[in-house]
Amino acid sequence: MTLNKLPMNDSRLKDSDFEMIIEDKRTGLYHLRNENGLHAAFTNYGARIVNIGIRGLNGEEIEVVAGYQTISQYVKSTEAYHGATVGRYCNRIGRARFVLAGATFHLTANDGEHALHGGPKGFHQVIWDVIKYNDKEITFRYISADMEEGYPGNLSVYVSYQLDDSDKLTMTYRATTDKTTVVNLTNHAYFNLNGVGSGSAMGHELLINAQEYMPVDDCAIPTGHVDRVEGNAFDFSKRTVIGDSIEKFNIHGGFNHNFVLFPHEFDQPVAQLYGDKSGIRLDIFTDQPGIQLYTGDHFRGDNILNGGHPDHYRNYIALETQHFPDSVNQPLFPSTVLQPDEEFISKTIYGFSKIYKPDDYSY
Repeated sequence: MTLNKLPMNDSRLKDSDFEMIIEDKRTGLYHLRNENGLHAAFTNYGARIVNIGIRGLNGEEIEVVAGYQTISQYVKSTEAYHGATVGRYCNRIGRARFVLAGATFHLTANDGEHALHGGPKGFHQVIWDVIKYNDKEITFRYISADMEEGYPGNLSVYVSYQLDDSDKLTMTYRATTDKTTVVNLTNHAYFNLNGVGSGSAMGHELLINAQEYMPVDDCAIPTGHVDRVEGNAFDFSKRTVIGDSIEKFNIHGGFNHNFVLFPHEFDQPVAQLYGDKSGIRLDIFTDQPGIQLYTGDHFRGDNILNGGHPDHYRNYIALETQHFPDSVNQPLFPSTVLQPDEEFISKTIYGFSKIYKPDDYSY
């Protein structure tokens, strides 16, 4: 078994490779580290996680989040959601339009006739201001202008990443608006817990604390209904090898579905992902009602990631905590409306640990 190793000082990433002036704003690379050697790198281009490195069972350094090595790669790739803060509305809005307070808003379509992840210039494609930074915390701010990509209201957004010595990375989102609008924010990290460049992630095992999922149409837009997971490919209520579910139930196109999270306390993980070769476990905690599982089926090895590794088909897994896709057009889904007298606040945690035997891996 060979795992991709990363130097403890994260030397493979160069700060100079992330310095660029875009629309009169400067981009950069920022680092958080804890006493256990876990470290994470970020850029203000998209307020994104560039990578996360953690020690494996044998003390080796394993990079578990896919990202690019230079800022220019992110800029050139219009679909570079890797590690990004996604908004103003993550996931999809059907037909790129919605009605709010009696008015119809037409969005910039970028997924056929639909709007995906905030549009072609969503939050992943803009430069955020860094308003706080030390070795344990960084906070980004972005002001999204009224009618940017078709969304009403001037929206002030803050995303804070905090790394503690228990190997937890906490993401806190805050937003306010001066007009009634819609907000749905997530992080779009792609994980391979065996290490970037280690091959397929389909041997990873997954648990999701959900009894229902959302069927979608051919364009990945929710039908408006929810179905039970029991007895089908979407049942991750017990530890399940992801690739086995895809093959057993012949899931064409892999997984790109939202799961309806069972009511839970925040200190209970809503999902757990286990690296079958590395022994690294990811616990995800959130206050959001849904989580999107995406198995990276669109990757074709066209983009070169950290360490010179191509982004091959199904080598990386996204688990995006969120409100439901297309909620603005689905009256039975939880509301994503934000009023001028309200503040949007949400929190998600990525917790990392090492598992020595499979029996340790359970809720």
